[in-house]
Amino acid sequence: MLLPRPNAVRVERRESDFHEVTRGVNPLYYQIAVCPQCLYAAYLDDFATLAREEADALRRSEPQRRALAGRLPFTGERDVVQATRSFELAIQCYQQRQTRPPRLGGLYHRLAWLAREQGDVVAERTWPAQALAHYQQVYLTERLDDETTELTLQYLIGELHLRLGQVAEARRWFSDLLRHPALAKKPYLATMVRDRWEGLRAGEIPAASRSEA
Repeated sequence: MLLPRPNAVRVERRESDFHEVTRGVNPLYYQIAVCPQCLYAAYLDDFATLAREEADALRRSEPQRRALAGRLPFTGERDVVQATRSFELAIQCYQQRQTRPPRLGGLYHRLAWLAREQGDVVAERTWPAQALAHYQQVYLTERLDDETTELTLQYLIGELHLRLGQVAEARRWFSDLLRHPALAKKPYLATMVRDRWEGLRAGEIPAASRSEA
């Protein structure tokens, strides 16, 4: 898989749900490695960590991956369509691996970013809803020992509610987060939360999901 050189990527801005708008090669396109033979797909950091039962399940599900991938190649330069399909393949594979909700939530969230880049309004509502469901499952069912993870997760749940037009829920999550005693230790995140809260109070943020110019 072709990986972009660090000096080939320039981040122009970071949007309110952490999507980075870049100039030059988009590193998001290459986060997922895809096997050219069987179309097994995963993040690079755990591509080779398959248990035997996971490998067996992935062998059985290869026809579904082939149907999803069609004739798209994944070994050279990728465009947004190939990148989107690589994440969809990864979701199929991680589901076979019985992956925990945080990993799946992040995959769906990245699909939302790619949908935004394509201007696909329907997908930009579908994928965030999936990401939100997984993030909420993590928050409600898993022990979060790390303050940064807990605060970031709370923020993203509020942000995705907002992008899906669920303003009352967004208000509730942002309000709870503003009262969190550890928020002051994370000034960058605190600024983002206050900006969102002030925008909601002023009625400046639309209720419907939108792309940012």
